[in-house]
Amino acid sequence: PHMKAVLEQVHPNLRISPSALQAVEARVWSTFKAVVESLELGGPVAAEQVEAAVRRVLPGELAKHAVSEGGKAVAKWPAHRNAGLTFPVADVVTLLTEQLAERYAETARSAPDSRVAAVYLAAVSEYVCA
Repeated sequence: PHMKAVLEQVHPNLRISPSALQAVEARVWSTFKAVVESLELGGPVAAEQVEAAVRRVLPGELAKHAVSEGGKAVAKWPAHRNAGLTFPVADVVTLLTEQLAERYAETARSAPDSRVAAVYLAAVSEYVCA
């Protein structure tokens, strides 16, 4: 439901078919997983690590704008609830933790910065969706 809300917010005069929405969801999810898999971890996950992973995964201008959106969201958080994003940061924290647990169980359980990283990743995912 969050991806449809993002698309309606960005493109209010357009409609999207269920199959097209499913394709968008698949693309956003595959980008999310690719970014998480590209993280270079040695401790807690920080926004800077997510930024570096985004730059490795996304091409040129797409990476540039996604990084910009991630930075803006992190700057707003925690002063603005959910960092001004449509994607729920709490859900992204859960998804990030689950994905990291598969590769880095100790890090995922002891990552105090994972919420900031999740804000960044939520903003990038939202940008890719739009």
